Amino acid sequence: MKLLTCFFLLFLLEYAVYAQTCSNGAVRLTSGSTYGAVEVCLNNGWGSICRDFWNNEDASVICRQLGYSPYGAIGPSATYYSSSTISHKMIDVNCTGAETNIINCPYNGYSSYPCSLSRDANVFCTVGVSSSSCTTGDVRLLGGSTDNDGRVEVCVNNAWSSVCTSSGWNRQAAQVICNQVGDNFVCGQGNSRVDNNLASVVCSELGYSRYGAKSATGLWYNYDLFNFFNIRCSGVESSILGCQYNTVGTCSSSSAIGVVCSHNTIKAPVNCTDGSIRLYGGSSATEGILHVCANGAWGTVCSGYWDNQDNAVACRQLGFLPYGYETHSSVNDFPAIFSYFSCQGTESNLYSCRYTGLSYAFCTNRQVIKVTCEEQCKENAVRLDGGSNYYGRVQFCTGGEWRTICTNYWDNKDASVVCRQLGYSPYGALVGEYSWFSSSLYTNVLRGVNCVGNETRLQDCPTDSSASCGSSYYHATVICPVHGTVSYSNCTDGEVRLFGGSTEYEGTVEICRNSAWGTISYYSISDFTAQTICNQLGYTAPGATGVRYSYFGEGSGPILMGYVYCSSVTTSLSNCYNLTYYITYYSHYYDIGVRCESSCTNGDIRLIGSSNPLVGRVEVCFDETWGTNM
Repeated sequence: MKLLTCFFLLFLLEYAVYAQTCSNGAVRLTSGSTYGAVEVCLNNGWGSICRDFWNNEDASVICRQLGYSPYGAIGPSATYYSSSTISHKMIDVNCTGAETNIINCPYNGYSSYPCSLSRDANVFCTVGVSSSSCTTGDVRLLGGSTDNDGRVEVCVNNAWSSVCTSSGWNRQAAQVICNQVGDNFVCGQGNSRVDNNLASVVCSELGYSRYGAKSATGLWYNYDLFNFFNIRCSGVESSILGCQYNTVGTCSSSSAIGVVCSHNTIKAPVNCTDGSIRLYGGSSATEGILHVCANGAWGTVCSGYWDNQDNAVACRQLGFLPYGYETHSSVNDFPAIFSYFSCQGTESNLYSCRYTGLSYAFCTNRQVIKVTCEEQCKENAVRLDGGSNYYGRVQFCTGGEWRTICTNYWDNKDASVVCRQLGYSPYGALVGEYSWFSSSLYTNVLRGVNCVGNETRLQDCPTDSSASCGSSYYHATVICPVHGTVSYSNCTDGEVRLFGGSTEYEGTVEICRNSAWGTISYYSISDFTAQTICNQLGYTAPGATGVRYSYFGEGSGPILMGYVYCSSVTTSLSNCYNLTYYITYYSHYYDIGVRCESSCTNGDIRLIGSSNPLVGRVEVCFDETWGTNM
């Protein structure tokens, strides 16, 4: 009996709640102040509205009636929020959108035909939205650097709204999406998943080509209305309203979707598979402008961030050795639709790398990547990499692939063998500073190379395979002599001599390195350096001066030393700091020279600094050295 009484009391309470008096035509929302299921007061009682034929015009009336803007109001065809009432009061509502009260719109009563209580009409009102003369379904791009890129805005119910990436994307419909896990993805700077099919629809609707269109997030920001969430397009729709989408979701200002459209030079898709690549316009199959297929069209890659790791992956994907180098192309007829790839170097294809599909503001068609890949090399061949044909990192072919050489035991004798094998003189061949070359993808294969210097080929030299090897920067390098006639000389390494002066105490400086004489070329020479050279030659160091720009004449042999600096007077130039690699920067025009002082007899006097023998600064010999003071 008590149980029946409790049920009866609950029924009376519920009836009292729903029977509370209200003004006919009043409306309210169940979930929030601007969104929820619509409830309307009819016959002094609250009830919901059936969503059949419910649309944005009906939502505009509800939002206006609640004190919000009617523009941008959304009346979704789905039910996201449910009413707590027990019946529908209105069915088949058909407003024009201009009415001031929902009961002024044509509608049928709830008894006209059945409508499930789960089919409650919802609305989403906007705050602070102004009216626009746009037509629902219109699209535009805002915030881009050109007319064909920017944040996507769609006109809905006389208001512009943005598209958001808040929900997961339809992977089956996506041709290219962004993620870091390595499938067929394309990445925007926001690292959100971006479906390029949406870009195809938007760009086509704007009059651009639907092929090669790219989507991304994180480049354009929006602080206004979002009305499109989780859009799922097949890519062939004529309007964005033909895609599937949600009207409910949460979104940050940085999640607004933008697109980059390609101009109508791309008329139709080509027979390429997304993620496939090719080299275009090169003189051979191993070189050309890099094309990547995306969204049914070939596109190029901007050159700003391309590196050796990206080269390795591209060349591996093309079936060549996983090494290569790039240059910047000056001719390109295809759109630049990839900003950068960031590969580790071990991936099997470029789409396995992290990358962005937007060229946003930083790339033009004249700043795209041209790649040169490598085929199998001839066993035991030698070449120089990273410099020019006469200097660089030494590479040795083994097993059909190029490898580098570790710097253990590497010296000028080894350099002689390499230069001889490459067709240069072995005399004057020098080891360059390995630090001038960046890290390499080529692995070290030869360790502890220790040539005598008279071998004709590098493979004839003894090696020590147990020798340790440092980081990827520790690769053997050489600089072969090319600046003049090179001949053998039985001179001692580090020995110096002068030529071209009017006396034996002056002239252009030559130094002996690896059995050859050669000049020192640099744009300056310090006093200590000049004094060290004169001291080494047996002349008086104090008073020695250096001259530049081949003052005493250019050398006819090789250049064997570049930058050299003595911090004090020493007995030999070999004790001073020098950078051999600077040889590659200078010509004989920069050959340095010196004027040395001969010893004098104490008490002797001379005039210097004038061509007139009767005029000049007075110098007196004291302690067998010329000076101005005694």
